Formats: sequence, C-alpha cells, structure tokens
Amino acid sequence: GDDGRFTLSTGGQPGAVVGKHQVAIQAVDDPKLNEAGEVEGAIPSRIPQKYSNHLSSGLSEEVKQDGENNFSFELTGAAPRG
Repeated sequence: GDDGRFTLSTGGQPGAVVGKHQVAIQAVDDPKLNEAGEVEGAIPSRIPQKYSNHLSSGLSEEVKQDGENNFSFELTGAAPRG
C-alpha cells in the first residue's frame, strides 16, 4: 500500500512456505481502462523493474515457523518513467 505495507503470497495463495526464499516485489499504478473496462496500454510500475523478478531483485528472506515474520525491504533506484 501507500504506507509501505505489503502482503505475501506464494503461487497465488496467501502466505509462504517455511524456509529461505528469493523475493520479488511488485507495485503498480492503477491501470488506464478504456470504455469497455479493459486495461489499455502498459500498467506503470511504481518501483524499479529489477524488483519484479526474484532472480534480479537481489532480495531474500527466511520464513520461520515459530514467531512473527516481519520483513522490511529497502528499494533503491528510480521508478521507470512512462
């Protein structure tokens, strides 16, 4: 959200499997819709594109079975223009 909070999902399901994981982050602006309500054009990203793929993000975290799993990620770089 705009306050920096996020939800975690794995394979389209809420939550994560216990263990170490590479992380991808996506944050996009609301898409532009045409008169038929269909997305028109590309959906602009609010963060650098490298974070949208777990292989290029450079981010990882370990999900533990016991206790809270609170994660904070510092993203650097400019968001794409468009």
